[in-house]
Amino acid sequence: MKELDQQFVRHEDNDERRNEGRESGTDLTSPDNMAEQMMILSKNNKSIFKRLTERAKKTAQGFFKSIRNKIPKKDDVFASAKIATNEIYMHRHERISLHWGKEVEGIQMQIDALTESANNIQTQIEDFREKKLPGIDDLVLSKRTILQQIDKLEGKKDGFQDKFESEQNRMYMGANERNQAASEIIRRAKNTLEPFERDLETLGKRKAGIETALKKLESTHEKRKAELDDLENRKTVLENALMMGKKTRREVKRNPSVIALEKLIANGHKQMEKQKADLFRLSNEIDSQISEVDKEAAPIRSKIFKYSRMEEEAPTTNESVKERQRTVYNLPPLKIRTHLGEVRPHISR
Repeated sequence: MKELDQQFVRHEDNDERRNEGRESGTDLTSPDNMAEQMMILSKNNKSIFKRLTERAKKTAQGFFKSIRNKIPKKDDVFASAKIATNEIYMHRHERISLHWGKEVEGIQMQIDALTESANNIQTQIEDFREKKLPGIDDLVLSKRTILQQIDKLEGKKDGFQDKFESEQNRMYMGANERNQAASEIIRRAKNTLEPFERDLETLGKRKAGIETALKKLESTHEKRKAELDDLENRKTVLENALMMGKKTRREVKRNPSVIALEKLIANGHKQMEKQKADLFRLSNEIDSQISEVDKEAAPIRSKIFKYSRMEEEAPTTNESVKERQRTVYNLPPLKIRTHLGEVRPHISR
């Protein structure tokens, strides 16, 4: 465990890092040293960068400098690297804390067993006292021996629980820094997504307006269709009357009144079809625009969902390890008998 503890060092003091840079003649805040900042990230794992060879350091510096200068969304790249590093840090201390939690749990089982034995002996002591039987002193000594064993185990458990709680704190620090970086990515993603959401909202309103217009148009077309059907009946009546007046079919078709009615009917149907087609065309255009905007917004939403799930992922802890009582008790002083008994004066006879 000591080797594991030495692999990851929490760097708590930014001033110390800056002072080291001044002593070595290196400006850690310059773009050339972004690699070291990247490896340290939010005060974590300073030793990783130090263990790299000079060639590896130069390669890392060049890589992170290119990220700083060329990648448009470099903030998200750095935040993602910070998340990845803190994930490693968190899970490492999660494993260590679970190890110490098992140690605490094992000692607590021994304490519980000894406590039960001490309670049984105390019951026997009370029974012996009630019945005024001899052997109470032996029972008291046996109980005291068990209590001493419990006290030793409690001390050992405190040592393990100190390590358990220390690893728990480091684990939660890693999780909190991971969540903070994830929150920053989510915040930037939401800002990027906002214009797309506004466009989608506007397009949705236009789509709803077209659907309402289609319903109204259907109602209007029902009435218009009834009017055109009435004109069709009138044209039929006129054609029949002309046929009965010894007119040929060709003459009937050339009749100005029949031609006028046919034009009215045809224009009415064409107008209805055009109105309906125009609305369908507008609806299809809006659907196409919604699809395009949604396609651009989809990766941003996926990023938000991804990092939101990460924020909800809590590290694992040993629920069997109970939190220790933090109250400090002041023990009352014991009463000490200054005299073991009264000395009787000697009487001479």
